[in-house]
Amino acid sequence: MLIIASGNMPLPARKRLLYEGPVLWLDPQPMVYDSIQCHPDIFFCPVDGSLVASPLNPWHWRDILESHGVNLVFGKTVPSGKYPQTAGYNAVVTDTSIIHNRHITEPAIRNLAADRQLIHVAQGYTRCNILPLGNNHFITSDAGIGKALEKAEKEVLLVNPTDIVLSGHKHGFFGGAFGFRGKELFVCGSLDCFADGEKVRAFANGCGFTITELCGGQLTDVGSIIFVESSMSGETVSV
Repeated sequence: MLIIASGNMPLPARKRLLYEGPVLWLDPQPMVYDSIQCHPDIFFCPVDGSLVASPLNPWHWRDILESHGVNLVFGKTVPSGKYPQTAGYNAVVTDTSIIHNRHITEPAIRNLAADRQLIHVAQGYTRCNILPLGNNHFITSDAGIGKALEKAEKEVLLVNPTDIVLSGHKHGFFGGAFGFRGKELFVCGSLDCFADGEKVRAFANGCGFTITELCGGQLTDVGSIIFVESSMSGETVSV
């Protein structure tokens, strides 16, 4: 397992995450605006055992990822400028669904998951706003996404994101503070500092998930923590 995480993640969270496996720290990528330059979910989208990636990632990223046994698929969409040009890879893919704004989804994501139900939502920053707990249970900080998921007969917990930190903005998004590996959730911050924290704990635990808090303090939107299948372990890499 290889972990892709923001190079701007708070230091205590960075140190704790290293215990979970080799980490590829994402440094600022100047083709997008400042607050999301280190956000993995702007440049990558995991689909089953593959990782769909922006074509403008530096070439040595390909070497690092492929040397770790990651099945890398380069998309055609180039994240750049402002939204929605920055959101092509920000989809959520489960075993049964693709959840995203269908007008901007990177085609490689659609191709890899062509057999799945497409749940269209207006919000292009879908991964930022959703924490999937399997195929049928979701936590989101976006009311429009919540309604679309409920229409698709999914069970949804809607939370208030105003306690979530994102530099340069009033607040961040809920999904961007989390990552998941199997039935384990990892959060950048403490749910004790989140108004809906107990609701989140109860909902996640009810779905069979455990929660590991990587640090104390408010939740921080770090553009998701992405766990991808890898054939290597035990080292840290940097780009």
